Amino acid sequence: MEQSQNIAGAEDGSDGGAQHQQLEDLTRLSDKEQMANFLTYGKWDLNDASIEKLIKDDEKKKRELQGKEGSFKGYKLMTSVSIPVYNKKNHTVRIAELLGVAGTDVPIAEIEKLIPPYKLGVNGYSFAVNNNGYILYHPDLRPMFQEILKPNYNSVDLAEVELVHNPQHDEPRYNDSALYMMRKEMVDQKDGLARLTVKVHMDDMKRVTVREQEYFYYNISNTPFTLGIVMPTKYGKYRVSGGLELNQNRHIDATSIFSDDRWKLHPDWVYCEYNYAGTDDRKFDSPEKNMKHFLERLADEKASFNWGQSRVRPLPKCQGNGYYQADCPKSAGIPTAGKNSHYCDKELVQALVLDGEITKIFTDEKSRKDLFKQFGIELSFVSTRSGLTR
Repeated sequence: MEQSQNIAGAEDGSDGGAQHQQLEDLTRLSDKEQMANFLTYGKWDLNDASIEKLIKDDEKKKRELQGKEGSFKGYKLMTSVSIPVYNKKNHTVRIAELLGVAGTDVPIAEIEKLIPPYKLGVNGYSFAVNNNGYILYHPDLRPMFQEILKPNYNSVDLAEVELVHNPQHDEPRYNDSALYMMRKEMVDQKDGLARLTVKVHMDDMKRVTVREQEYFYYNISNTPFTLGIVMPTKYGKYRVSGGLELNQNRHIDATSIFSDDRWKLHPDWVYCEYNYAGTDDRKFDSPEKNMKHFLERLADEKASFNWGQSRVRPLPKCQGNGYYQADCPKSAGIPTAGKNSHYCDKELVQALVLDGEITKIFTDEKSRKDLFKQFGIELSFVSTRSGLTR
């Protein structure tokens, strides 16, 4: 009954205004930082430790959601490699006793890593086709539409993504003889080069430009694939290279070069990584933590540090009946990657260390304050050719 009277009083305006003001005074935060924390995290009286705990809990929930329904991140395209297994026991009569088929799936992303993007430049790209002329990977291969896999995602022809421009023909897909000649040679696994004038989209397909490009293609031995590299004409002839030579006379202090967390690496570039990263000590939350791990190893091991073997090694064509033999690499003396092996791009890592040394001024508070005050700068960042952003 009293509650009804209070509500009625508030509606009449007798003491409702005072109650409203009293409630507002109780709930209002005078501290602007506390108000910002409340608007961000939805809780009162948060200190630094509480905020850090909330962030970690949120990251844990995100990790737990991965793989569950409603957390779809896209498909991972793969190609399958298989080989028949025969019974090789000695028999008086030669028989073809098939025991089964052994196969494995190779992620397409791992194949793309074999072509370092930083060597192609921002306007160059690579692609691969199989012996049917279908694309294995290509920058314009879009296998999904609104998280739905297209029915023909694995049978997209090269002629469907390379759109030749001819001012004498208005149709959007002109059957250019030079394009089909290049496609035929790639299907036949021949090496060569071609020059085409094509339409290229930019800014998330908002603009289109016409560009003359040069195509270089070469077959991948013992596979049905042919690799292609594309660069604009008169582009990529020269490249700036340089880095900090890392040897036994130079001590690398990763904590000094990258003393805070205000730096990022290019997420798609391979600096260093383990070939078999199944154990917990080889799992890292970010490319930056992975890189700091290898820089610490480089500082400890110095001259004895093994950069790993190049991943691009042509398989030898072993003598025999013309078909690929399973023991061909072993008989040719090609070493296989061990369980504890890793790979580091020496040129890219040395360029990263040099850029890290030069841009340390961005982490020195005193230098930054003096520099910012001198030029009136509010915020600054730098991106380097090694993929470092600070």
